[in-house]
Amino acid sequence: MPALEGFSSHEFAIGISDPTRVSSSAGLNDAEVLKDVRARFDDKTARIGADVNKNTSEYVYAMIGDLDTRSMALVAADTSGTFSDEEKNLAVMATQWQDHFRAGGYVGSPELHNTYIGMGLSAVRPEDRAEVMRVYDGEAAKDTSVRSQLGRASARVTLGEEQSKSVFGDISASTNPDDKMLSLLVEAMTKAKETDPQITSKLHGINTADDLKKAEWFKPYVERFNQLLDEQAANSVKAA
Repeated sequence: MPALEGFSSHEFAIGISDPTRVSSSAGLNDAEVLKDVRARFDDKTARIGADVNKNTSEYVYAMIGDLDTRSMALVAADTSGTFSDEEKNLAVMATQWQDHFRAGGYVGSPELHNTYIGMGLSAVRPEDRAEVMRVYDGEAAKDTSVRSQLGRASARVTLGEEQSKSVFGDISASTNPDDKMLSLLVEAMTKAKETDPQITSKLHGINTADDLKKAEWFKPYVERFNQLLDEQAANSVKAA
């Protein structure tokens, strides 16, 4: 888990095998943890400089590598304005990666993290999970790509219908084309889960509409999917 030169990902790595480990948040209340992480982020941002490529795992590890899982969960769920959306997304992403590694997921080329879909919640305190999921979902909703929508659908299917509604709200009656697409993906994934309980962890490599249409479990839904793609396109033209 290489970080940028001069930085360490030690605590991130230890947190994979021991999510209850306390280090950066030791002896601090929640407000103090946020203040501590804010200072750490400011220091690291100044040291890294403005020219760094932020779209690399090395950058992510440099920024969160010294944080324990409690610190990351609090940042991800923060609503005080202490952290930018980008910084909160770093915490959510890092939590996802830890969960992925903990479950025995791929640990090779960092570039392949981009194909991972999942909520990564096992490293988050139970009392924080709903808020972390809402933060993640709100950011993902800005991206209507198939990959992003699959991630959102996967979270809903994993939670189950009733808990999903309590966390995210009920969109079943929505006429918004994006919500209708999300509902279709949830329906298809829920059906697939009846015969394949692990379906929500087998979405790697499905990044485009064509990828999804080729997935065996989704084939009964392709016609409706195409209709919704057309509806989304028409809606985009109207909004332009």
